Amino acid sequence: MAQEIQYSDEEEAMGILKVWAHSSRVEECTKEKLKKLNKMMDEKVLVVLKALEEPSTLRKMGNRQLNV
Repeated sequence: MAQEIQYSDEEEAMGILKVWAHSSRVEECTKEKLKKLNKMMDEKVLVVLKALEEPSTLRKMGNRQLNV
């Protein structure tokens, strides 16, 4: 996955990243994040990709919601 993102053009890589990400985290898939991923070491990229695959954590306090 990390190699596909690294070796694809920007638009294709964005599409791959958005398909990979959990539906609640798609908005985190930006061109800036893609550029950061391409500069990271492979091990760190895998950690970030794994985190994107997980749903975002919601915390409720009374009638307020906090996305973490």
